[in-house]
Amino acid sequence: MIAMAILSFFWWSARTNISENKEAVIFDSIKVSDSLMSPGTPANWESLVDPMNMSTWANVQQIGLTKSWSINDTHVISIDKVYKFRMMSLINYSYTKAKLRSRYDFFIEFITLNSSYEERAKLNGTNFWAGRQYNEFTVKTIAKTDRVVIYNDSVAIMRFYAWSDSLWD
Repeated sequence: MIAMAILSFFWWSARTNISENKEAVIFDSIKVSDSLMSPGTPANWESLVDPMNMSTWANVQQIGLTKSWSINDTHVISIDKVYKFRMMSLINYSYTKAKLRSRYDFFIEFITLNSSYEERAKLNGTNFWAGRQYNEFTVKTIAKTDRVVIYNDSVAIMRFYAWSDSLWD
């Protein structure tokens, strides 16, 4: 009976921790995707950043991908910001993750909607993505948040993933 009680206690504790971790990843996914739906701070951060010169990255307080705070631009994605964000994530993923204020790994892509299927949006003729792609065989916790945006003058989906390879983050 004592062994069964101890086993039950550990099982309940593990399930509670896993559940709390899932909720934290979901919350992080929503929080970061919300911040990406802003122009960032400063709002013109892309003009202050040279992705090849990391000393200019300190000019960014918060990464945002929309053009401005204007009501007409609330969902309009700035291609310049997307390009700089992608380059920053390729050059120094950890620093970019810190700028997003995320505890979890991230992956972002834009999806264009065709009549019968979804496809990854292009940036300068290349499939766009930023961050670190997750491995579906090793990922333990993942949350996906979709936002409807205007990307390259078309309706698209900004798909943001927050994920972790650990059950205990």
